[in-house]
Amino acid sequence: MAGNGGEPNGYRKLKCLRFDNGGEFKSDEFVIFFQQRSIRREYTAPYNPEQNGIPERMNRTIQEREVAMLEQSGLSDGFWSEALLTAVHIINLSSSKPLRYKIPQELWSRKTLDYGKLRIFGCEVYARVPKDDRRKFQSQSRKCIFLGYGLSELGKRLKKNRVTKEI
Repeated sequence: MAGNGGEPNGYRKLKCLRFDNGGEFKSDEFVIFFQQRSIRREYTAPYNPEQNGIPERMNRTIQEREVAMLEQSGLSDGFWSEALLTAVHIINLSSSKPLRYKIPQELWSRKTLDYGKLRIFGCEVYARVPKDDRRKFQSQSRKCIFLGYGLSELGKRLKKNRVTKEI
């Protein structure tokens, strides 16, 4: 089913990505992935990181936000990947000067965003326990720690005791 712009769910098609000359971007699996999707790959000249300046700066920004979120939350460094994904999610929900202060996620999805469901990384939240997973006199919710946003539109990543789960 095609949405706006002829792409599934209204998303736009990615046409080209630029990479540094790192070997991780030249594996057979990586090349096949891009060929199957008709996405053009461009590589910067070797030993010229200035050609990739904007992505390098964004990587630094993401890392700084990730470290700040881990520090603020009191969670261990073992949750770096959850903090990183949440930092990227928040950046995509923030206005961007190169996009004339528009919001990347709104431009990409062509949907108006709802900021009412944003939560602070590492905060205490309660997850609803489905009726089939509890007894009559058990609590309808479980105390968890918020770790970020799931891959689905409504999903959240939560930690309860030693288990991390997308709800």
